[in-house]
Amino acid sequence: MASAEWVLPEKYTDDLKDEDGNPMSKSEFKKRQKAAEKAKQMAEKAVKKAADAAAKPPSKKAALLDDSAEEADPALYYENRLKQLAAKKAKGINPYPHKFAVDTTLPQYIEKYASLEAGSRLDDVTVSLAGARACCALCS
Repeated sequence: MASAEWVLPEKYTDDLKDEDGNPMSKSEFKKRQKAAEKAKQMAEKAVKKAADAAAKPPSKKAALLDDSAEEADPALYYENRLKQLAAKKAKGINPYPHKFAVDTTLPQYIEKYASLEAGSRLDDVTVSLAGARACCALCS
């Protein structure tokens, strides 16, 4: 059983033992030393990145993508998705309907909303689309 108090020493000695009390080879010592150094560098890099992000003003794109209802941690994506599905089911909405009513084709949509500025939003309009972009000439 590993001891929580065990710390890798600065230098290798022949009588060095690992956290389980077994003799440690020099190559294992170097491997652990390298891993500890890399972990230290990654931690320093994360602190620097967080400090830079805090000092930098939020971009327009970040403001558009901000969804305060969702947690920011990407590791929680699955849990956030489950919460969304449960909320839809609670409202009586089938999150995976068998049929989907389409009221606009992609070319009609592009023609109608091409004049909108990128990132703008019409809250009072609901459009139902389905399909994939077949040609890039109209879509780009």
